[in-house]
Amino acid sequence: MDSLSLRLVGVGSLYEALLQVPDPRSRQGRSYRESAGLLVLAVAAVLAGQKTYAAIAEWAADVPQNLLAALGCRRNARTGRYKAPSEPTLRRTINSVDGAAVDRVAARWACDQGVELPGSVIAIDGKTLRGSHGDDGERQVHLVSALTHREGVVVAQEQVADKSNEIPAVQAMLEDLDLKDVTVTLDAMHTQTATAQAVVKKGGTTS
Repeated sequence: MDSLSLRLVGVGSLYEALLQVPDPRSRQGRSYRESAGLLVLAVAAVLAGQKTYAAIAEWAADVPQNLLAALGCRRNARTGRYKAPSEPTLRRTINSVDGAAVDRVAARWACDQGVELPGSVIAIDGKTLRGSHGDDGERQVHLVSALTHREGVVVAQEQVADKSNEIPAVQAMLEDLDLKDVTVTLDAMHTQTATAQAVVKKGGTTS
């Protein structure tokens, strides 16, 4: 996809949304003004099909100068050109940022891009991230996501805790959603009274 066609900077942009995520970096020695700018480049690169830190950095190196400037990238005093972040810089930022906060902010932003939740159908789905590792360094990261049937947009996401399962993760994820006039579809694992009550409490129905 042409991820540069998305609203990446300006009012109502992904950059503006990601400014809400706490910056994990020390204020001393920053080469880039806000971590939000680095995260925007990473998100846009992944949407464009990049799957590794090196590929993300290579993609960012080809981003137009005006976008790099708007995202707070540093300017080379000798050449006058804005410099895209390196692979180590992107890696450090992505690994240190609060992933749950990024999920919440990005999901809200995605909903604001024309997704109408009232009257829609949301599917709850779980997936294991290939090549990932949980806090114990052994188990792969497993996520549960809520995505719209019509647009296929993820509107909420929650990581399944190590030594746990999808059920409590789904119930926690539902707490952050406004489900008024929304139908939620779940698989057989989630035919739980507490899960159904969580959906109804937020104004939705289950299927």
